[in-house]
Amino acid sequence: MKKLNELARGIVLLSLLAFVGVVGCSDSETVETGPTLVTLTIGVETPTVDLDAGMDSYMPCQGCHGAMGQGNTAPALNAFTPTSQISIGGVPDTLTFSRLQDKIELEMPPGSETSCEGTCAINVAGYIYCEWNSALVTSGCPAAP
Repeated sequence: MKKLNELARGIVLLSLLAFVGVVGCSDSETVETGPTLVTLTIGVETPTVDLDAGMDSYMPCQGCHGAMGQGNTAPALNAFTPTSQISIGGVPDTLTFSRLQDKIELEMPPGSETSCEGTCAINVAGYIYCEWNSALVTSGCPAAP
């Protein structure tokens, strides 16, 4: 009986070790991936943006500009044309990618103007162009699913 118990323990131990060995040698490791960068061509500008980061950073903007950029208490962002205007510091100018980036960096959101600068503003502007104004983008926006 004692030998039977020792044999059973041995089998259980070997089975456990074999299981751990198989699981430990699995090829299905989780690999962290970096940002998905795309280079857009908008007129003469060619910014490189991370559209996923731009989408994430746009989330707080939805309250005023709408989830689909349709506008709410702030202007719509989903209907840019080649002659669209943008006002920065009260001075109107023709809308370009860099002017939209400037607007985001300098004036958005009201009351917390420095919360999205540099790469954040570039990514949000890229997201706005690709998501709702891709007709103005010559290349770089992913195809719609």
